[in-house]
This record gives sequence, structure tokens and C-alpha cells, in this order.
Amino acid sequence: MVRSALMPAWCFDRSVRMTLRRSTRQRSTPSTFVSRTTTAAPLLTVTLGIGALLAATVPAAASGNMEPAITPTAVTFAVPAGQPGTSWRLRLWSSGILEGTATGTSGMLAVTVPDVVPCSFQADVTATPAGGKAYFYSGARRSFSACGGPRTTQTLAGDIFLCSTTGTATATEVPGGTLGASGPSPLAPNANPLDPTSVAAGTYTLTATAPAGFLFVPCGATVVIGSGNLSASIALAVAAGGSGRGSFFVASTAAGGGGGPSRSNPGGPSGATSPGGSGGSAPAAAAGAVSVAASTVVPVQSSQLALTGASVTRPTVVGTVLFILGMALTLIGRRRRLGAASDGSP
Repeated sequence: MVRSALMPAWCFDRSVRMTLRRSTRQRSTPSTFVSRTTTAAPLLTVTLGIGALLAATVPAAASGNMEPAITPTAVTFAVPAGQPGTSWRLRLWSSGILEGTATGTSGMLAVTVPDVVPCSFQADVTATPAGGKAYFYSGARRSFSACGGPRTTQTLAGDIFLCSTTGTATATEVPGGTLGASGPSPLAPNANPLDPTSVAAGTYTLTATAPAGFLFVPCGATVVIGSGNLSASIALAVAAGGSGRGSFFVASTAAGGGGGPSRSNPGGPSGATSPGGSGGSAPAAAAGAVSVAASTVVPVQSSQLALTGASVTRPTVVGTVLFILGMALTLIGRRRRLGAASDGSP
């Protein structure tokens, strides 16, 4: 830089210093960038190398271990020798559910394969050294068309029979009425009779409703008769591989004479009468109950808006939802425009 004759000395010195400072910045910037780049490249290479080494080493170590053996009836694992103090655990899974576990320090670990559908299983083995942490050792997966050994089946059935006018049980099936059950395998009410149906083993309560024109009577059977003799129930125990059948008995409300079976129910309300000579009172009470129940039902023709009384139809609901959505989008747009204007203000 050449000093002008008109430029004062102090101004010339200041211009020289500023020029030198800019030149220094321009020269230092590329070197700094190159230095950072050359330093980061080796670190990235080392990191990728370690990750690849771990990815290749860990699966290889696990794949060389002995896997558990899975058959349609059991899964087994032979504990490796030469690892004293190590605790081994074998687990069997089916559709994400833990079916069984076996633990030990030596010998053979075994878990029974259950009777499930589908027969798809996964077994895994973990090892826990003495004073150390558990780690995955090996695993296996298998699928079979059948599993769990021979399947045991149980059935549940029921009937509503006619009780004779002399109070004797008969094998005459009365059409109508329903039969259902509650228990390990609940059964929804179905029309009488209830044919043998496959269920799980356990205790069940078989419930029946009387056919039209009939009322439940004991007729020598151990049953619990409900109020009005219009329903009855019986407890049944279904053993594994066994079956259970419940029998209910009814008498016609039109049966004449006083020799008919008694309608008295030890657990029912007082004043119960027989369907024989004085059998008109109970059916009349039942009819009265039905009429009272029917009179309390108020049919609703259509839904209406509480404020306007307009009919709530699908177009009305859709229009209301779209209106609310449009208002929300409008408010959001206004807020964004106000935010943008405030950001751009000086």
C-alpha cells in the first residue's frame, strides 16, 4: 500500500493494520476447516470399524452355542459341562405367551409343550455366571401341525323334559325354552335341547328358561327354581375328558286336576300355587308382570338436538364437525400470520 501525499500518517497506519487483519482471517479459515476435516475423518473410520467388528463377532459367538431341542411334546436343553456355578434357564414361548420355565446348574432342562393352536414355539436359554449378569446363550424356533400330545375333550349338554301329572320324570323333550351355561367356557343361551358341546374342564352353572305355557317343577331333580317358576339352574362339574348333562322338568300351566306336581319352591316367594286345580293365579301374575314391564317402555323415535330440537342425522353431524374444523383452521392461520408479521416488524 502506497501512502498518498494528502493522507495523514495516522490514517495510513490504521488502513495498513485493517488490511493485514483481513488477510490473516482469509488465510486462517481454510486451514482451520482442513484441520477439522482431517481430524474427524479418522474418528469416523474408527467408529465404523468397531461397529462392524461387534456386528460380526456377537452373532458368531451365539451361533456356535448348543440350541434347545423342540419336539411336539417337550423342549429340552443339555446344560454344558465345564461351567461350574453358572445358572441356566430354559423358557418356552407361544404367540408371545410364556408357556413354561426350567432352571438348573447341570443335567437336562425340560419344559412340557402345551396343547395350543397354532403349534408355533420359540425356546431361549440364558446363562447367569456366579456373581455375574444373565446373558442370552442360544435359542430355537419350531412349528408343528399338532402338539401337546393327545387332546382331552369335555362336553356339556342339557334338556328340558316333561314332568307327568303324577310328578314322575319322563324322557319327553319339551320344545321351546333356552339353555345356557356360565363357567370356564361360557355358552350363550340356545334353544332347547343343548346338544353335547365341547368345553374346558371345570364347574358350570347350567341355566334354563321355561318354554311358553310351561313352568319349572322339581319332579325329583336337584335344581334351583327361580321366582315365578320361569327359570331354573343346576350346578355341574365337568372333569377332564368327561362330560356333564343337566336335566330340567316342566309342567303345563293348562294341566287340570289337583294331582299335578307342586309348584312350591323352597327358595322362591311365598304363596306359590300348583299348575293343577288352582293353577290360574300364577300365569295371571306372570302376564301382569309382562304388561307392567311393557307399559314402562317409552319408544324413542329419533335422536334430537337438546337446544334446537332438530333431528340428529348423519349429514347434520358431518356438517357440524366440518364447521368446527374450519373454524379451528381459520384461527390457526390467523395466529400464524400475526406471528409472521411480528417477526418481520422492526
